[in-house]
Amino acid sequence: GKTDKIFDPGADISRGDFIIMLVKALGLSARIESNFDDVKASDYYYEALGIAKKLGLAEGTGGNKFNPNVKITRQDIIVLADRAMKLVKKVNESKSSHDLST
Repeated sequence: GKTDKIFDPGADISRGDFIIMLVKALGLSARIESNFDDVKASDYYYEALGIAKKLGLAEGTGGNKFNPNVKITRQDIIVLADRAMKLVKKVNESKSSHDLST
């Protein structure tokens, strides 16, 4: 939800919020050694983005930036979800697009 009393399932999701959900859903963890230049230690998504960066899940948008407050695109969701599923070994690289139809 957006607050303790507001749930807005139709709202857009930011890039930072999606990373938080992905990291939490998959139980990912890592020692954070660095983060993106546009992410401050005081940001609520700092830890999740640091984990995602360390594990190679999030590569950013170039120039060591992530743009965490920008609305995430469907394309970015698919790329991040694919990397995450490979990271936790839920998807085999040898599978084909035909496997998705089943």
